[in-house]
Amino acid sequence: MPLPNAEKWKVSADPGVSAAAGVRWRADGKELYYLSADGGFMAVDVTTSPRFTAGSTRLLFKVPASFQAASNTAGFSDVSRDGQIFALYMPR
Repeated sequence: MPLPNAEKWKVSADPGVSAAAGVRWRADGKELYYLSADGGFMAVDVTTSPRFTAGSTRLLFKVPASFQAASNTAGFSDVSRDGQIFALYMPR
């Protein structure tokens, strides 16, 4: 639950899949990842100091149709520290 006085920043015009899908940070804090509503796996470069700024979103890859069609696409599992490897829970 967010803090009552916490600041919020818009990083994308795309709504993403859902709040439950979440956003993941690259380990160095310079990039955010999220799943877009159309199945695109997106990245956004960010700067957090001296203030938060977000760059343009860019498509990294499209998730498989089976992932998009699954009833429980609660997001991806994890991303490697360097942002090069993504683990997705794939339905059978």
